Amino acid sequence: MATKGRPKPKTAGNFMAQVAKVSLKTSMIDVAKTMVEQNVRCVAVMDGDQIKGIITASDVIREIASDLHSPKMFKGDALEIMTARIVSVSEDDPLTQTLNSMTRPHMLHDLIVVHRLDAVGSISQVDVIGWWIDSVVNKTTET
Repeated sequence: MATKGRPKPKTAGNFMAQVAKVSLKTSMIDVAKTMVEQNVRCVAVMDGDQIKGIITASDVIREIASDLHSPKMFKGDALEIMTARIVSVSEDDPLTQTLNSMTRPHMLHDLIVVHRLDAVGSISQVDVIGWWIDSVVNKTTET
């Protein structure tokens, strides 16, 4: 129940962004190109319609650094670098549950919003901070 003067609770679906997707066999070069072209920090790795993992910009940077020491020109694919253990929420999950998921120890990537095993969106910590500033801080300072 919303308190008078406070914004109504939101769900993950209210502020998720579209998620970039690649397949398990997508080359590392194409993963990096997808991130740059779509201006995203992570991609969902898909096997058909099911999410299997996530690759973050940090993962790609580690591969670049590794390549500088022993050149292999990104010969791997998404399956080789992805993190299979993703943290996900549902579009209908309340903001409190979304925030709890984001504050788990070692939570270093965007949350993936999942609907029936398909990645339908992503939520970054910056998305939540932006919502908080718009909904709470700006409303408080306007009075």
